[in-house]
Amino acid sequence: MTAVRTMVDTVKWRVTADDRTGAFEVAAALARGTITPVVSTFPDLTGDVVDLGSRAVDAAEAARRVAVAHSPDETETSVRRAHKIDSLLRGNWVVEIEALSRSTGLPVLHVAGSPAIGRTCVKGVVRADGDVVADLSNHPLYGARLSRRTELAAWSRDGWQIGRAHI
Repeated sequence: MTAVRTMVDTVKWRVTADDRTGAFEVAAALARGTITPVVSTFPDLTGDVVDLGSRAVDAAEAARRVAVAHSPDETETSVRRAHKIDSLLRGNWVVEIEALSRSTGLPVLHVAGSPAIGRTCVKGVVRADGDVVADLSNHPLYGARLSRRTELAAWSRDGWQIGRAHI
């Protein structure tokens, strides 16, 4: 029987995450392939997954950390890049996604959902276990700022194209 290889198995990854939990979550997903990912903490960029620690810093510093971590390197021409944001939209994720796009010169696909843990996006509204994320802004654990994709586009300085992607 021939083993089926996935994209995770055949390319090098540089994934950043806004906190340690997110970094380990991504590393666990990558480890399901045949690679053993290394997690490092910013400013150490040697890992396949880098914990930026950017959720609790100001927006300008969060954007700077993403830009530094994803700056093009001539020796990394085949690296796939991604940034893991908080599923409840906490932190500086809008400026982080903008910084990722600017630093790579590529468009970014923002996937606002993880149904396995109750995070969904229904008609452009991000939900946690069925509740609108923005309605949880006063919740001590959640505290998200936005949940509707129209609000997200309005908040972005550069504006985003809002649409659907079938992946």
